[in-house]
Amino acid sequence: QELVTYKGRWHTITDAGHSELRRWLMQSENRLEMRDEAIVRIFFSDDLTRQERLKKLRDLRAERLESFETLKAVHAMTRGVITEMPDLVLDYGLGLHQYVIDWCDRAIEAVETQ
Repeated sequence: QELVTYKGRWHTITDAGHSELRRWLMQSENRLEMRDEAIVRIFFSDDLTRQERLKKLRDLRAERLESFETLKAVHAMTRGVITEMPDLVLDYGLGLHQYVIDWCDRAIEAVETQ
């Protein structure tokens, strides 16, 4: 048995569980499922006023910036402590959040100049 952490809680994994984990990890299915309700709402926001659309975009930016800052702090605290792959996944999360922040900036500018 081995100790693992998930969402701040410690768990043990049995030998059978570890074998099942390895089997799952080796599967080649890599489908992308993104479900971002904020983006769906923005997609359908043509019925809102310009100010309401801008608020949606600014709110999304603020939420992603807060998440980005949290991830950045976690990344800094765990660098050299966690193993390579979780560190790389944290970096992936940082990149995704940074992209959304940058996209929000461009979208805000586009709506403001309409």
